[in-house]
Amino acid sequence: MGRRGMTSKGVKKWKTFERETARELRKLAPGAKRCLQFQRQHGAPDVEAGVLWAECKSGGHRPVERLYRETAEASKARKDSMPAVVTKAGTRGSKLVTLSLKDFIRVAKANPLLQAKLWGWTEPRTRRAWRKKRGTP
Repeated sequence: MGRRGMTSKGVKKWKTFERETARELRKLAPGAKRCLQFQRQHGAPDVEAGVLWAECKSGGHRPVERLYRETAEASKARKDSMPAVVTKAGTRGSKLVTLSLKDFIRVAKANPLLQAKLWGWTEPRTRRAWRKKRGTP
């Protein structure tokens, strides 16, 4: 038995989910890695990807709001970290990421292509060019 009475199959599933998440986050942050919490302080994230402090939950259906609050509290240990909860939607569902709106805006501001898509632009433009087109200061 692994964590809190989990079967070995459950532990394998949970570790696999963390590994997959770290692998996918490497597309965003090449240094993304799974943190082995038994080797570090207990306050380490499941997956560390740049400033992203990701907690992964593959099984059980705990309220995401509570998970996010716990993750945000734990992430205060590292300055400028961005807490996120990665969960699986159902047994075969896609992975979902929960961020605060403040952190989402922080990510969007740093990415001009994402801004362009959010604003509905067909090609990336600067905010200044958009204001000039509309005639606003």
